[in-house]
Amino acid sequence: MKHSLNDMGKGLAIALFILSPLTALADTLWTSGASNSILNANTGNIGLGTTVPYLKLDVAGSGRFTGGPTSTLTGTADPTASATLIGTGTLFLSELVPGDRITINGETRSVLAIASNTNLTVSPAFTDTASATITKIPALFITRNSAGTNKLVQDDLGNVSITTSSLGSDNVEVLSFTKLGGTAITSVSSNGSQFWNFEGNGTTFGKMAFSTPGGKPGIAIWTGTYLNRFDIANYGAYFGLGYNATGFTLNITNDGKVGIGTTTPTEALDVAGNIKLTGSLVSDGDICIGVCQ
Repeated sequence: MKHSLNDMGKGLAIALFILSPLTALADTLWTSGASNSILNANTGNIGLGTTVPYLKLDVAGSGRFTGGPTSTLTGTADPTASATLIGTGTLFLSELVPGDRITINGETRSVLAIASNTNLTVSPAFTDTASATITKIPALFITRNSAGTNKLVQDDLGNVSITTSSLGSDNVEVLSFTKLGGTAITSVSSNGSQFWNFEGNGTTFGKMAFSTPGGKPGIAIWTGTYLNRFDIANYGAYFGLGYNATGFTLNITNDGKVGIGTTTPTEALDVAGNIKLTGSLVSDGDICIGVCQ
């Protein structure tokens, strides 16, 4: 059967006539309400309450998220005393995302990374090593960067982690922050201790660490070099207050002796240096100057 070009042209015209309403329908797809409260702009952007969505999801108004229910995953887990969890017949890649939590044998852990359908990393490690089913507890909210790395996670308990690898027991766990009164930026001192650098208008006002530059538990506050700082630190045999380039200026030993200028006081008050009095020196016992007998 032969067809003329004229017949083909008529067929094309009919096809375009039929498709025209469908094209118009696609142009208004996902449009709802007189004010276009839900709009698909046909650019890949979806607007809620706006007719000009500039991002993939552009919401003009408040939002609310409701977490999903717990569920039993496919397969079983074979936990060991390790952060690595191996599954049998599991589908980790399609049933979990980093940020979710899982429960095995009554122990609940955060999912940090998923290597394959049968291998993932949790924190902390499981202690019960019996093979068992896996219960998923989905996270409420997760944001990621373009590389797919979690940057903010809110778990089912409401705990929030920001840029950390896992959620701890704290309500908010922050690896670094940029605003606390002035500007506070987490950095690292010369011996690896974490400290906060307090700035305002580009000027550094001071630094504070919750482990001293000497690596001891305590609080250190200083400006400029950490050799001139105020420490409250536990050094085992003594408790130190203040610091300069030669050491702590005031030290209290475990047995209650106070040393000024010395870390090893042998008396209730032991001063390595001169003493100036503007009042009286009162003693119920002997006062000796020089070598006491």
